[in-house]
Amino acid sequence: MSHQKTRIQILFRPVIGQPLRRYYWRKRAYQRIGHLRREKEKLWGSRPPTPREKKQADAIENKAGSPRFHVSIRLLIINAAEYTPSRVKEISGAFNTYENPETGQYLNATTVTPFRRSQITSFAQAVQRREFQGWSQKFQATKDELSALLSLPNRKQDNIQNAQP
Repeated sequence: MSHQKTRIQILFRPVIGQPLRRYYWRKRAYQRIGHLRREKEKLWGSRPPTPREKKQADAIENKAGSPRFHVSIRLLIINAAEYTPSRVKEISGAFNTYENPETGQYLNATTVTPFRRSQITSFAQAVQRREFQGWSQKFQATKDELSALLSLPNRKQDNIQNAQP
């Protein structure tokens, strides 16, 4: 375990190009907004949208109408042997403990186990070259979300809420 190497990489780039993909993303976002703001049909009658659903709709509308970034958080842990899953959980915990109080969103870690040595090598090379390749799970973030993700929080702050997955 003394030769273990760990790399944490956060890649981001503006969402540009691919106008058709952006169009469909925005269309799905506005469909989701309509669903959240609409009255929900229940077995007996209907109910109005909850305050949380209204806040979620506002957050999605804000994201759909503002410049966005493709973001990928990657962890590369080498030579940890049987401790690899616990190291992944430990390091990714720094990213998925904070929750957006308005929308209830938080980051969820996905562990990928390769079957071939070439997959590991190509992923390590992509991390070295800082490219969006391999097992990058991209998500879109606004300017404010990206700045919050890249800044180091002070745990003594009163306004930070811990996620409850």
